[in-house]
Amino acid sequence: SGNPVGFAWLADKSGNLSLDKAMSAEDSRWQSFSAEQPLNLGFSEGAVWIRADIPASPERRVLELGYPMLDYVDAWHLTDGEVIASYRTGDLRPFSARPVHHRNFLFPVPATDRQATMYLRLETSGSILVPMALKETDVFLREDQIAFGAQAAYAGIIIAMALYNLFIFFAVRQVTYLWYVLTVVAAGLNLLNFQGLLFQWLWPQAPWINAYFTGPMVGFGIIFASIFTVSLLSLQRYSPRSFQFFRIVCLLAIIGVVIGLSGFYNLSVTWAVVIVPVVTPAA
Repeated sequence: SGNPVGFAWLADKSGNLSLDKAMSAEDSRWQSFSAEQPLNLGFSEGAVWIRADIPASPERRVLELGYPMLDYVDAWHLTDGEVIASYRTGDLRPFSARPVHHRNFLFPVPATDRQATMYLRLETSGSILVPMALKETDVFLREDQIAFGAQAAYAGIIIAMALYNLFIFFAVRQVTYLWYVLTVVAAGLNLLNFQGLLFQWLWPQAPWINAYFTGPMVGFGIIFASIFTVSLLSLQRYSPRSFQFFRIVCLLAIIGVVIGLSGFYNLSVTWAVVIVPVVTPAA
């Protein structure tokens, strides 16, 4: 129970479709997808519309969009063709704009004896990933406690590893430990960022930071991991070719950081996505 009748999506490459035009679009333009198979459209031009057909239920529910990296998310809740609620959120809008203060995008669905429809308009400079689910509120809260506990535990482990190795660095003064600390911290920040937790915890009223954080942070992660690898394995002494390779990787990552800090989010993330699959197995 709790799954909607169906999800469908509609491409809006011009980004100019209004709600009325999206509602009146021919059924043949809408393409269905399921809650079990998240919609992944990659880097897309314009906007994307999502339609969720929600069956009647005596239980209160939430519609969850489980990808917090979307810039703009507008939603309209309709019953019998009439808008009963609307929301304007996204990671480039203040966290307080969310109808439910949560790391993901949650939209409340009140108990009703009539079928409802939710329309969502998504627009982002990054990748469009759309994992959708409709859950009864008590089921969602129970599952979310477990997920949030796991994420908090991960954050705790990262902090413990970083502090432990930082103390070792202060004790033995070997710079390799410092590079390891920076690598671990960068990896932790990147994961928590993609989970939407940094926005929720650290800068909920400064959404502009999200436009500059992701690409540069991934770039710093690559830089720290590369220097740690070079330092730990003494590559300059034992493998000059590998040393030169990681120097080039660092240079490319620095370029990616500069691109990201210059505001070119799409390009900086693409740059990082190309480098990470190369540097990880190489290390």
